[in-house]
Amino acid sequence: MTLPAAGVAPIVALTTDFGTRDPFVGLMKVQVHARCPAARVVDLTHELPAFDPAAGAFWLERAARWCPAGTVHVAVVDPGVGSARRLLAAVAGGQVFLGPDNGLLGAVLESPGRAHVIDLGRLERLGLGVPSATFHGRDVLAPLAAELAAGRVEVEALGPAIDDWVRSPVPRPTRERRGWRGAVVLLDRYGNAFTNLGPKQIGAASNPVIVVKSLRLPLRRTYRDVPAGSPLALVNSFDAIEIAVAQGDAGAQLELRPGTPVWLEAG
Repeated sequence: MTLPAAGVAPIVALTTDFGTRDPFVGLMKVQVHARCPAARVVDLTHELPAFDPAAGAFWLERAARWCPAGTVHVAVVDPGVGSARRLLAAVAGGQVFLGPDNGLLGAVLESPGRAHVIDLGRLERLGLGVPSATFHGRDVLAPLAAELAAGRVEVEALGPAIDDWVRSPVPRPTRERRGWRGAVVLLDRYGNAFTNLGPKQIGAASNPVIVVKSLRLPLRRTYRDVPAGSPLALVNSFDAIEIAVAQGDAGAQLELRPGTPVWLEAG
């Protein structure tokens, strides 16, 4: 892990499906600040779809591209909390990622990265105590993030290295005769549909067309390239091909949802 330069406060970034109505996020922040008061805690999002590691994996990998080296991420979308599922500490791109081994960290580990299983039996010396069965974000991951950010523990000390971590549940595009077959991965708050297609699939195509439902959409540059209320496709600021409705809700208007098939025709 690459730590921040001297005098620069470490960043602990939180990504969860907790929402903000309940005290879950606040309690995680308390644990970070109690152990590393200098840390800057950043909320990447707490509005991931509940119980959806695929959406979490997609956003975590895309958002991490904009985070500086030394950032410590706590990612929690964990329907298997308290079960036999493992907790991981992963290192990729000079950043550390803590979360459950359910595919949530799969995309960042493909960048490539390395993963260690968090051995709860090794953590007694950190004064963590016995974690609850249902809130490892508060009892394990947030305190560990603080210890890592403060430089008091190394990832390698948390447990053994593994290479059988759960791969990302985000579906991969498949090559077809005339282009690529992909799918909607998630919808943002505007109803824009993010797909698993991007510049890699476009390649050198001169006139790529996105096909979804009964629509054929040439790629545009901005939302203003079509009249308000009209559907369009573009490569968005996270290098994903996005299906949108200008000043509208593509998810509702076009009846899109995660898993909806999308094709990229090379033209």
